Amino acid sequence: MPAFRAVFRKYDKLNESIEENVRAMRVVKSFAREGYEKQKFAAASGNICADFTMLSASSRSTTRSCSCVFIST
Repeated sequence: MPAFRAVFRKYDKLNESIEENVRAMRVVKSFAREGYEKQKFAAASGNICADFTMLSASSRSTTRSCSCVFIST
């Protein structure tokens, strides 16, 4: 079992190194395509904002309709 753990520790170090390299490539790629990345982020955050706005409005109308039903009974 100790040999197995030693191999996995080495494998973890290899994966960590690869992950750092991939992250660095993504950062460089993002700087090179800054305008595109900003547009992509703005679109994604706008979609989330719209979803929350829709959910918030929906929950308010549901609360109103439930309270109307509750009060009227």
